[in-house]
Amino acid sequence: MSFSPPGTSAPGMAPGSTAGLKVLVVDDHVDGAESLGILLEVFGHEVRTSFDGQAALDEIMAWQPDLVLMDLSLPIMDGYEAARRAVAHAAETPGFALPLLVALSGYSGEEERAKTAQAGFQHHLVKPVPPDRLQSVIALAQAGRGLPAG
Repeated sequence: MSFSPPGTSAPGMAPGSTAGLKVLVVDDHVDGAESLGILLEVFGHEVRTSFDGQAALDEIMAWQPDLVLMDLSLPIMDGYEAARRAVAHAAETPGFALPLLVALSGYSGEEERAKTAQAGFQHHLVKPVPPDRLQSVIALAQAGRGLPAG
């Protein structure tokens, strides 16, 4: 889904840019996940959403996104465990590229950040995520996949 007129690029992307990522948004707050997904689609990315940790892990393994934006407090399996299992899967599976894992949390303390890092998240963003911080992790994911920054 794209909201840009044909022949134009989405906001935040250079004209003719093909820097779109595969992004998985994971949050049990359905409206929040879908809203963030729509924003990312406007920026030219392919987006899928999951609403629990097990569904997110399944999606990571099957779809192999470039970027995962994951809430920590999730039903069935929390975000910490989903991240740990994704990291383990990447270590055990030749050819599987671990996506850039970004924790989304309402907490910003050092203890929380250490806990997300131990689980395998490369970044920790506090909700609501400021647009400039979101663009920063998108640029990191693009760089990690050898894509031009949008």
